[in-house]
Amino acid sequence: MPKNRAFLYKLAPALAVFLLAAVVLWDLLPRQAARYTTTSFAMGSALNLTLYGGGEEEANAIIADVQALEEAISPNIAASYTAQINQNGAAETSEDYRKWVENAVDISRRTGGAFDITLGALSALWDIGGENQRVPAPKEIEAALQHTGSEYIEIQENQIAIPAGMRLDFGAIGKGMACDAAYAALTGTDVKSAVIASGGSVLLYGENPDGEGWTVGIQHPGKETGELIATLSLDAGFVSTSGNYQKYFIRDGRRYCHILDPATGYPAENGLTGVTVVARTGAESDALATACFVLGYEKSLSVLADFHAEAVFITEDGEIIPTEGLRDKLTIQE
Repeated sequence: MPKNRAFLYKLAPALAVFLLAAVVLWDLLPRQAARYTTTSFAMGSALNLTLYGGGEEEANAIIADVQALEEAISPNIAASYTAQINQNGAAETSEDYRKWVENAVDISRRTGGAFDITLGALSALWDIGGENQRVPAPKEIEAALQHTGSEYIEIQENQIAIPAGMRLDFGAIGKGMACDAAYAALTGTDVKSAVIASGGSVLLYGENPDGEGWTVGIQHPGKETGELIATLSLDAGFVSTSGNYQKYFIRDGRRYCHILDPATGYPAENGLTGVTVVARTGAESDALATACFVLGYEKSLSVLADFHAEAVFITEDGEIIPTEGLRDKLTIQE
């Protein structure tokens, strides 16, 4: 994860997870239902867990698996595969890491490059949310773009290699991957239902014990953190949100958000303030939320169809546009 990507989150007593940066998860479960709730830190943000049918042992196993994932993919951990690849141009990796890279490259290809894990050098140049955030000179951006492109990653059975100057960065997919790791850790345990939130990505596991489904709230881009613009009623699955209100800086009256367009090297500007994606895996929901924000509403529709995913788009004019599969699941807040 790029430096200083941590956000501030808190758990409210009446909420299973209160995710302040992007997705607010309302816990509508009966107070008498037995549950175990805890918060940790991983992937550069809060990791919030609410389990039904499990306890500390299961929660600790999930946290350990997510932290192990971070230790493998974070460019800021010197011993990680990503850091070794970025520093040396190549490294022997585990089978899991190879599969993660293959999946990211596939998503990049299917989104026309709107999602890309090779933007490490470009992200460092902008350092949005970091201590040295700035608007780089056009020549700097042009030079950084010469070292991007997932198609240039060389994937072998036990080794990943990248061209000189390229830097891998899982920041736009890592929190979704954390939800996938949590799902794997829950499978086969006594946990019947759970809500796991890592940054702007959420895993809804099993059925809500009250039988009413899970309610996911979407942050209002133009209001105080925690104020909702809409809610979604969902079954088990994965949800991720990307928005230009999460991390940004303003220079000369212009807002520069952290979501970079791989085609231009500049923060994405396609008439959107936020995109929430519901997908089959955490990695897909996270990566597609970024890709759709970069692509804009119209160009996103075919991509979402390809992944059998659904989304809610929020435009700069405040319009809320759900895809067909979410229209009857969306409630707009008054």
